[in-house]
Amino acid sequence: GSSGGFLRTLHVGALPRPTGAIGLHNQLRHICLTGNARPVRLQAPAIPSIQWMAQSNSFATASADPETAKASKTKKSSDKTKNNKKKPLTEAQKEKKKDQKHKAEIAELKKTALTPPKKLPASFFSLAFAEKYSAIKDSSLDPKEAFKAVVAQAKSLSAEDEERLKTQAKANTAANAAAYESWLRSYTPLQIKEANAARRTLSRLVKKDYRPLKDDRLVRHPASAYSYYLKEFLSASEHQGKPVNETFKDAAKAWNALTQSEKNRYNELFAEDLARYEKEHQEVYGVPTRKQTQTRAQL
Repeated sequence: GSSGGFLRTLHVGALPRPTGAIGLHNQLRHICLTGNARPVRLQAPAIPSIQWMAQSNSFATASADPETAKASKTKKSSDKTKNNKKKPLTEAQKEKKKDQKHKAEIAELKKTALTPPKKLPASFFSLAFAEKYSAIKDSSLDPKEAFKAVVAQAKSLSAEDEERLKTQAKANTAANAAAYESWLRSYTPLQIKEANAARRTLSRLVKKDYRPLKDDRLVRHPASAYSYYLKEFLSASEHQGKPVNETFKDAAKAWNALTQSEKNRYNELFAEDLARYEKEHQEVYGVPTRKQTQTRAQL
């Protein structure tokens, strides 16, 4: 009875939250033992979870001043832009970048320029030299002395060896022509045209002779009006046998002395040849000439 009154007045909330349930349980245990009563099992109230506390923190953050959040975001964006600002390149870096660009351009041009198949030795002397050199290349002779010895031996071949090597040279010439033709036909006329353009540029940039690829499918460029006049001028008998430089100077003077009506005949020949070139360019390469493209763009 006395314990019942005590229980009615006892309140868990009166004790601190961390120790309220434990303290209450101890007090009840003491009362029950004193009154010889059966121990009472109490259900401790749930302690607020960490999740609830985290949610409370998130609510507090969400309820923060929007202007403050916006200002913070703007500051971060400004700092990021400031950090991303590129520093000016040094002279050494500029030179390195320029060199890298030049190398990339050369590599692309070489790719476009194409590489024909390697040729077999196609002359009697080159075959004789290669044959004799292979016999003494492992000798202890000085390179210069070895070269002289090979040349001497190549020039003093027997008639039988000479005939054999000449026959081999002729066969190699035919094999080279067949290999080149087969390789050439694996590309379109337009690719060969572009390859020759790349070869001209390479010859200028790297100071090396990149010879144009020979292809009878390529369209012949139109001859200029002056070219038609020069051909006619050189065919005249009075200009035969003269020094070349002198003849060309005389031709230039004679051309400049012509009236416009006299030049019109050669201009008409050029116009006809230009029309032929533009027609064949479209038929063979499948694209119009650069001049035709520019003219169409202006219309």
